[in-house]
Amino acid sequence: MLSQKEALRRKFAQADFTDDVMFGLIMSQPEICKRFLQAVLPAYDFDHIKVTPQMYLKNFKESKAGGGV
Repeated sequence: MLSQKEALRRKFAQADFTDDVMFGLIMSQPEICKRFLQAVLPAYDFDHIKVTPQMYLKNFKESKAGGGV
């Protein structure tokens, strides 16, 4: 039986960009976020990135997690 720590390591190793936790970790780093956005949207020049944590966004009524719309 795997320890909880080892199970967490394996799950993290198998996570990809579409995993909610992994996406949050990647996008919470301004420099990584900027490089990602430049790769996806090369026509735009991102000279300043302001990162807003997902936890903050979930509190708005308009968010999918907020149960609004």
